[in-house]
Amino acid sequence: MELSRFNSRMWAMALCVATAFASGGCQALVWTDWGHSVRPSPREGRTPPPDLSAAGVSAAPGQRIELTLSLDQAAAVAAANNPQIRMAVEEIEKARGDEMTAWSSMLPTADLNLGYTRLELSYFTMSIPGGPPVKIKMGVRDNYKAELGVKLPLFVGGAGFNGIELASLARDYAELKIEAALMQAACMARKTYIDVLFAAEAVAVHEQGLVNAEAHLADVKKKLEHKVGTRFDVLRAEVRVANARASLIQGRSGLNLARAALLRVLGLPQDSKLTLSDGLSYVPVKVSEQASLDGALSRRRDLKQAMLAVEMQEKKLSMTKGGILPQAFGFFNWGWSKPSSKSMGSADGDDYWNAGLMINVPLFDGFATLGKIRKDYAILRQARWWVEDARQQIALEVKQAATALADAMEFVESQKENVKQAEESLRLVKVAFEAGTATQLDMLDVQTALTGAKLNYLQAVYGFMAAKIALEQAEAAVEIRLPGGMRRSSESEENK
Repeated sequence: MELSRFNSRMWAMALCVATAFASGGCQALVWTDWGHSVRPSPREGRTPPPDLSAAGVSAAPGQRIELTLSLDQAAAVAAANNPQIRMAVEEIEKARGDEMTAWSSMLPTADLNLGYTRLELSYFTMSIPGGPPVKIKMGVRDNYKAELGVKLPLFVGGAGFNGIELASLARDYAELKIEAALMQAACMARKTYIDVLFAAEAVAVHEQGLVNAEAHLADVKKKLEHKVGTRFDVLRAEVRVANARASLIQGRSGLNLARAALLRVLGLPQDSKLTLSDGLSYVPVKVSEQASLDGALSRRRDLKQAMLAVEMQEKKLSMTKGGILPQAFGFFNWGWSKPSSKSMGSADGDDYWNAGLMINVPLFDGFATLGKIRKDYAILRQARWWVEDARQQIALEVKQAATALADAMEFVESQKENVKQAEESLRLVKVAFEAGTATQLDMLDVQTALTGAKLNYLQAVYGFMAAKIALEQAEAAVEIRLPGGMRRSSESEENK
């Protein structure tokens, strides 16, 4: 008897220790932010320093950022620091959590129940013939119980492997969604980068126009001093200087706004100082609409998402159909109780166990499963139409981008000679104006024409670069740099 009590106590102590360890381990799993050490996020108002590894520099918290960026580096920095991308990256972690949850339907579950009950004792009196009445106690005041239960899924219909595969496809879908967002961010960074370049070049043109206008005003004033000019000529030149200065102010304001937009896309503080190493450039490219379309259909993430949605819905339909199948579970329970549940009237503790098989056969659910199946078929047909719509949309975007690029190259070629002609016209009219054979109006007209020609050429080159970026976006041919050091490109995917 003493040995039995000792063994029961040892089992109880072992259960308590196991419970403590299990509780601590579960708490550690539940309360740990698994992804925070890899992808820092703002906590308590403190924003982590930006990732500038693509530019070859590092940033300390609170330090003002000063860096020089090329066009490709700007796209990489945007992918690493844009808050929208950071939020999208967490979709993968959410999908991984759902994938872990899906496995739960196929894995055993275990529960540990501990209980203590204190009872108010009751007594009854038994009369013994020829003797005094006997008072007998009913039950035990302190009752303990510990039970460990294990449940093992044997067959769960369509919710097993289909659910796991569906969760895996959902993770792939999240990764494609992030890659599409990265592509969008990279192209947006490139577009905003050339916006700054165009604004800076336009400011330079306006500054040169102001210099020319001020030089002409000085010449007109000298002529007025020598009695060969009129006050009206001076007023007209002054108006020209005022207009040039107003254009310069507007240009500088546009440059400041473009820089602010670029910093926003890059995910950098607004007090950062950027130097852009690339400039507006024009290098003719060969455009093949069919080749661009073939490349886009093989690389576009939105098309892959649509195709993956079809596969996901097929798995979802299989899971719904599995709802009419029976489910089978095995179970095993082991416990210890005091007083014993096996020995009637014993106040000692004792262990017990039971095991069995449970089968659940759905017979009739009021057509609920049939309705879900009908709904899933409709969603599947919608997903298939989504694939077709994505293909047509890609074809339209490629055609528009290719046409715009071809038109942009033609526009650049048409504007090349205009700048040279305008510069030569200004040189000739200056000579004629100094010789007195050209009027002031001729001089002002030529200066205005030169400024306009330079701005038109800049606009043409900017339009060419913007159209090229749009075509690359339509083709999904932009290199992608994933945050956290990962790197993928559409070309490398094709070679795998």
